Amino acid sequence: MIGIDRKIVAAVNALERCGAWPEGVHRFQIRISDGGQFDTSFGSHAREWGDESESFSPSHRRIVIGRDFLATTAPSALIAAGISPDVALALALGHETFHMTEIERQSECQVPFKSVTSGFARAICKEMSADWRSLAVDLAAHYRFHARTKEKFKQAMSKEALAANDAVSEGCADLIGLEIVAAVFGPIAGLDAAVADARSSAGQALDQYQCGPFLQGFIASKTTRSLENFVVKSWEHARDQLLLAPDCPEAITGRLRAISFQFANALPDLKLRALNPAPTQLAHRTAQKNRL
Repeated sequence: MIGIDRKIVAAVNALERCGAWPEGVHRFQIRISDGGQFDTSFGSHAREWGDESESFSPSHRRIVIGRDFLATTAPSALIAAGISPDVALALALGHETFHMTEIERQSECQVPFKSVTSGFARAICKEMSADWRSLAVDLAAHYRFHARTKEKFKQAMSKEALAANDAVSEGCADLIGLEIVAAVFGPIAGLDAAVADARSSAGQALDQYQCGPFLQGFIASKTTRSLENFVVKSWEHARDQLLLAPDCPEAITGRLRAISFQFANALPDLKLRALNPAPTQLAHRTAQKNRL
């Protein structure tokens, strides 16, 4: 697509102006490359805790955006539904802000290094009750065997477990992305439904995220938009799915039936500055971003 680099830079700068980049992330880069990828990666090393546990510590973190991203499944469905490419890019960047803090959150909750790719581990936070954190760690450990490759991941989990895994991580990230888009562009009619429908349609293939039904249910419920509600409602959906999952052991389902998803400490909400109107993009800004 002509001008995709410039559109990516504009989206990066818009998130900067609305205060969407997470606090406490000391250094990150955004790079544009060939291909269709859009993901957050970490340079890694592990430090030991003892027993079989190791903690993951990033040496860098990077969002890599492919020039062909807008032609991939989810964004192309949004564009076909009338959503602009600028909105699709900002939504994807907003989604990634949730993943940018997952290593710190997992380290604070002592998630073992072997479990860090699990959606259950990626969704954890220190503000959760002790029972909730323990459940997330044990779910990640139970489904740990899948984690070598994405393909094996999908083959190793039931559809219900995948739906639970993706709701708490990817579904929650999508809702955060929608909040960030609202701060950047203001309300966009039909965007919520378009995102939920695109995820549901793509989710018919098991190599795509299975969070569409959660998003559809959350949007239809008219639940107040807050980070706390995003987290709680995604975990409630995950609980309901796991109770139906044939690969979820009774030792865990018993805890799921009894748990109340409560926070031991208040969860900080998103602090976004609405941009209305947005300033004109400066031509001299570069496509790579380092933040110290």
